Formats: sequence, structure tokens, C-alpha cells
Amino acid sequence: MGSLFHILLALASLAAADSGLQPDRFHPLACALLLPVPHILGRITRERGLVGRFRTAALGSLILSHLGPILQVAAVNLFGWHRLIEATFGANPDLFGWPTPAILADLAPLPLFVYLAVDARARVHDSRSQEIGRMRRFQMRMFWAGAAPLVVYVLLASLVGINNNVRVFVEEVALINAAFLCVILFAFSLTLPRILQSTWETAPLEDGLARRVLEAVAERANFRCRKLLLWRTGNLMANAAIVGFTPRSRVVLFSDALLQQLGPRELAAVFGHEIGHARRYHVLVFACWTLGFFIAGDLLLGEAGIESEGMQLAATAGLFGAWYFCFGYLSRRFELDADVESYQLTGDHLALIRALEKVGGIHTNQKNSWRHFSTSTRITFLDALSREPQVGTRLRASLRRWSILGVLLFVVAIGFEGKQLWSRFDRDRLIANLRLGRYSQALECAEQGAVEAELIEVTRLAADVASANEGQLETTQLEQLARQAFAAGRVAAAINWLDLAILRGRDDLRELSDKLRRLSESGTNSAEPNTAETPQSPGEAQVRSQPKALDPELLEWLSTGE
Repeated sequence: MGSLFHILLALASLAAADSGLQPDRFHPLACALLLPVPHILGRITRERGLVGRFRTAALGSLILSHLGPILQVAAVNLFGWHRLIEATFGANPDLFGWPTPAILADLAPLPLFVYLAVDARARVHDSRSQEIGRMRRFQMRMFWAGAAPLVVYVLLASLVGINNNVRVFVEEVALINAAFLCVILFAFSLTLPRILQSTWETAPLEDGLARRVLEAVAERANFRCRKLLLWRTGNLMANAAIVGFTPRSRVVLFSDALLQQLGPRELAAVFGHEIGHARRYHVLVFACWTLGFFIAGDLLLGEAGIESEGMQLAATAGLFGAWYFCFGYLSRRFELDADVESYQLTGDHLALIRALEKVGGIHTNQKNSWRHFSTSTRITFLDALSREPQVGTRLRASLRRWSILGVLLFVVAIGFEGKQLWSRFDRDRLIANLRLGRYSQALECAEQGAVEAELIEVTRLAADVASANEGQLETTQLEQLARQAFAAGRVAAAINWLDLAILRGRDDLRELSDKLRRLSESGTNSAEPNTAETPQSPGEAQVRSQPKALDPELLEWLSTGE
């Protein structure tokens, strides 16, 4: 989970850079000076620990555990790494636009910084090269397990984006974009077990007492899976997990440290706990809550009409914060629900208590984490459950209400989102066709759906002009039509022609379009009759007919092309 938040923090730094939180240029020396920071901090932390400054050492170790993304933020938002990627790829790797390999290049320092921080932290806790290497390999595998879905998504989207027509329709037509994301999520859900097998070091669990115990528990619970796997962590983590949604795809992983620490009864209790997560559909409920939460949040933010990028970023951060709190609240109680399932399956609450005491460690004994109650709280709950089964019944009644609420939130949010996407479908297709220069198809969309009259009119004009030019209408022609409209005093028409050119990729005209909008909103006439008797060229007549206060850039643009 830590790797996931590190990646999210790195992505947030790219979003902040897109919002303007970055220097004007790349500072290579400053970025290079970030590289030794982890080992300098690691040495200070180790020295503080050796002289008995344990609080300072603990703080240093905590900072090291999060230093990778912190250095990534520094490289992007303080020292201009984002600027370097912009210059290298010739375009802004927009986090909220179409995913391209430029985003991966923007994130390229992150794995390096994480590697250096992991190595420095390993050296704080152990001086033996073999142990340092073992911890380094395990932590980097955990990092790549979190990063793999993002890398796969960007690469798949880049392949789809090779076809410009497909990319434009996925970008512009919200309904198609939603369908594309659903396909990606479905593909991830099916391939996640294989992704984790590839990034983590796993092997089939060998035949022996442990395997026979696990198979007996699975048979008793009528639980099926594709594989029982040994997860090699270098004895650094005692954990178990079920990955996958269907019997044919899911695998069950047991870490080496867990198998070494637990006896047969304790192992059976832990497996019962993991089976509880699957049988109680906890992952499905989490998915409903998460998707419903963010879809509803997006709809509410859209209704709020926030225009400032900074405010949008702050609102999004607040949405993530609210989700973090709610997810943790529900997760801790789902862990108790899985404990109930383990007890009902094995009838042995003492075995689960011993397992918790063995694998929890001192740091989890009295302190709740984000996703788990403390070991002492869970032991108290299990003792109460063994004496009074109604404790589990009451818990499940409460969680049933939360689950139903999550499903309802998802259904309602999807319903409103689907309705909104469908209402935009014809307009979105119209914009996509305009971006592709397919004006006759755009006109068909305009006539079929509920589209603004102004947009229909400019589409009809573009289709008529394109038809007169045998279907061809280049962006230079659109710009010239904008000049002619502006010179004739039709500012709104000039803006429309410029916007059509911008849709076709002429971002250099965006500033001119904005200036014309401000001019139109101010009520200034764009052109006045020329009463001079001296013969003038058409270009001179257009320029001299403008008010003296007209922006010099607009005057220069108007006279260009004559």
C-alpha cells in the first residue's frame, strides 16, 4: 500500500506542475544534488541510533521510508524536471490528457530515488551486504508491483493512441472514454494475479504438512483457487493474500515468514480469515464504495463549476482525503468480519489469536493502523465472539448496511453519470469530428442531437466551405476565414473559426482567440467603416479600420497573410 501512495504523490506532483507549480527552466545540477541525499540522511540516522538518540533515528528512518516520492516532488516542482520532459518530447506531458510515454519519462526519477532511499534505509538497520541486498530486492519488487498497473495502462493507451481517429473519439466522447476505462479496469482485474506473480518472487507451495492443512481448509469452506503460492520476501514480511475474483483466476499467497512462524492450526485460522474476505465480497464492496465515491464527487465538483485549477486541485485532494478516512474506517471493520468467518470456519479463536500475536509485532499491539485495528483490539473482539456469537451477528448487521449503502451509492452515481454521458453523446461526437476535420459527419451529429444553435451554425458553415473546397479545409484556411470575419466586424464568427482551427491542433491561435473573446465581452467594435479617400490596399484598409486601442498583436495578425 505504501508504494501505491508513493506513486499517487508523484502523480500529484505532475498535476501541480501542470497547474504552474514549477520553475521556468530545468536545473540539472540541483537535480543531481538530490541523488546523495538518501545516503547522507541514512548515515546521520545510523549515527544518531548508535549514540542513543533513538527518537531522532526513528524520525530519520520514517523520512527515509517516504524519501523517494519527496525527492521526486523536489525534482519536478522545484528543479524543473517537468520542463526538461516538455522540451525533450516537444509537448506538455499532460497528466489529465491522453496518456503518453512522456508521463513515464516524467516519473523516471521516482524509481531511482526509491532505490536509493531503500538502500540507505537498509544500511541503517543492517551492515551485512547480504541482508541489505535482500531488503533492497524485496522493497523494489513491492514498488514495481504498485507501479506495474500504471505502466501497463500508459503503454496500452499509447498503443491505442497511435490511431488518431480512435484516440480523438476516446478523448472527446465521454461515453466512449468511460467504456475504454471500464475495459482497462476489467483487464486489470483479470491480469492482476499474473502481474503480482511477475513482480513478486513466488513459487508453487511444495507438498507437505502446510499444503495439506490449507487444502483441507479450502475443501471445508468449498473455496476454490487456481494456485497456492509461496511468496518469497526474504523473511521480511509475514502476510497472506487472495488475489483475483474468480476461482479460475485467483491465487492465494503465503509469505515465507508467515509459513515459518505459524503452526498448522494457526495457519488454518489465517487461511480462514483470507477466505472470509473472499466469501464476504469485501473487495467488491470496496470497489463499489470507491467508484461510487469518486464518480459522485466528480459530479458534485462539476456542478460546483470550479474554474480555478488551484481550487480544482485542492477539491480533488479533499476528495481523496475523505475517501482515505472512509476506506480506513470500513477496512478495519472488514478485518473483524474476516475474523468472524475464520472462527465460524475453524471454531478455533485461540489459534487466530496466537497467529495475531506472532505476526503482529510490538508496533501493532496497541496501535490501530489505517486498515487494521490493533492486535489487542482484535484479541478482545475474538474473546467476546467466542463467549457471545451475537457479537459477530451485530457486526455483520452493521456492515451489511454499509455494504448496501455502498452498492446504492455506486448504482445511483453510475445512473447519473450514465445519463449525463448519454446527454453529451451527440455533442461529444460533433466535437470529435470537428477535431478530425470531418465537417460533414459533424453536421450530421449536430442535426441529430441536442446541440447549441451557435455550434450547429458554425458546423454548418464549416461543412459548406469544406464542400466548396472538395471536402478539404486546412487550418490555414480556417485562420484566413477568421481574419475575414474579424475585418468585417463579425467578432463572434472570427472566434468560431479560430476555435475550429484550435480543435485541429493550432494551439498557437489560442491566445488570439482569448483576446477576441475579451474584446467581444468589452463591447468594442472590431471594425469601423473606412472614410479615407486615399486608395489603400485591402490589408491597409483592414488595419486602419480598427480602433486605435486595438491590441497590436491583433493588428499584426490581421495584416498577416495579405
